[in-house]
Amino acid sequence: MQDEYTPGDFGAWLSAYPPVADLLKTDLSEAILDEWYGREFPSGAGPAGLQRRAEALSEYRTNLAADAARYEDIRSRGAEALSPYDIQIASSGDADSAVRMGMSLKFNHVMYNLRLIESARRVAPALVEFLESGATVIQRETCPVNDSEQFALFS
Repeated sequence: MQDEYTPGDFGAWLSAYPPVADLLKTDLSEAILDEWYGREFPSGAGPAGLQRRAEALSEYRTNLAADAARYEDIRSRGAEALSPYDIQIASSGDADSAVRMGMSLKFNHVMYNLRLIESARRVAPALVEFLESGATVIQRETCPVNDSEQFALFS
């Protein structure tokens, strides 16, 4: 049960997970990143394709921030960071298993989003610069109808 948890119950294996700041500095292979970009990012030519890629990249960045925060929360608080559902239902009451599963899941989420963002940084640097400038991605339903106007949003 969650009430029975005391910090340190999970031993060295929990502290073996690196801080999220270290994960975010991971050097990723260029070949893998090119493959990820080609497979995961929306395709399409012209302004509409660019809009879809900008929206996807914006979503990946938002997801990375949320996943990194959750990863660090579980890493620092262990079972205290988990809900009763995580422990009782998903892990049959085994807090050790629930923490391991939570850490593994969030580690994979952080790395997935990090790879997508880094692949875009290498393959589409102008798009990344656009989003890092603080510009807002206009959602499709509010985009101008005229393609040339839409393209101007990303020039």
